[in-house]
Amino acid sequence: MLKSDSYFAGIDDLPVFNWYMVHNTADVSYLLTQRKEIGLLGRFYLSDIWRRIYDEYIARFGFGEKFMELMDKKRNVALMRIDRALTGDKSKNTFINIAEIELKNMMEESGRVSDLHETAAMIGKNLGFYIDVKKCSVVEFYSFIKAIEKINKPKINISEED
Repeated sequence: MLKSDSYFAGIDDLPVFNWYMVHNTADVSYLLTQRKEIGLLGRFYLSDIWRRIYDEYIARFGFGEKFMELMDKKRNVALMRIDRALTGDKSKNTFINIAEIELKNMMEESGRVSDLHETAAMIGKNLGFYIDVKKCSVVEFYSFIKAIEKINKPKINISEED
């Protein structure tokens, strides 16, 4: 069993670099405060910790817009397949094939790995300070992104004069 001080337990203390590495390599050893080889039982335990950390992230920041679009497209494809199966209408195959190609393209686009350092540089440029991705927590990093989104959100000016 791993000691509780030997791994990052939440998004408040997990550096965004480690988050990024677990996310893109599926190597849960990045959850360790000092990386080392771990056995199967340790990996299993850290996988459970990772699920809890990811749930914490979703509870705090929600799902992204791209993720929601992807889920909507998957749902639409599934509904079209069900409709075809229930009606036996093979003419729907063309529409299903088109939707499946669109879904595949969306998944490939969302699967592209963004550069963490480039994103950190853009955040730093917008907010005016340097971000060390190996020290900045997941909460801080994504809070910076949310702050930039709010700053750059178009403001609607409603006036009573016409």
